[in-house]
Amino acid sequence: MEDTSKLWSALQTHYRPSASYQASMVLIESNDAHPSADLSLMSLSQPTIEQAIASGETTQLIVVNSTLVIRGKRLRGEITRIRLGNYEKLLVPKVVRETQISLPIPPDLSAGVQGLQVIHLTMDHQGQKQQIESNVAAFVLHPQITAAIAHFIERTNGCLL
Repeated sequence: MEDTSKLWSALQTHYRPSASYQASMVLIESNDAHPSADLSLMSLSQPTIEQAIASGETTQLIVVNSTLVIRGKRLRGEITRIRLGNYEKLLVPKVVRETQISLPIPPDLSAGVQGLQVIHLTMDHQGQKQQIESNVAAFVLHPQITAAIAHFIERTNGCLL
């Protein structure tokens, strides 16, 4: 180092002495043919929800009995289910693609802000069920007001009104 420092001083520049390193990887293999029972492998392909909208070309409101379109990344899994609102049971989507899922909105879901999550279910080598969950996205379920108009005829003094 001292000789290198003298060499840089002789050149009268503003450079500093430096060092370089070489690194390499070493693969260590085990003679154990059976992996540890505590070892569990999980896929790192966590689904991501980017958007939840009503189906259709125009901007529609999300209402009961309409179809919800979920857009995102890595949405398709071995078994894909949807956690919606405060439902205990996971829902089965109608159409599942890698970047889009279609899900009919259940008729008994309450209006308001609802949470939405994509769940991938898998079975590990021991037969235990594992799940990988997406981020939680929110959407607004708008109320749908329907009114039935009753037609009636009233008789007053023999006249129909």
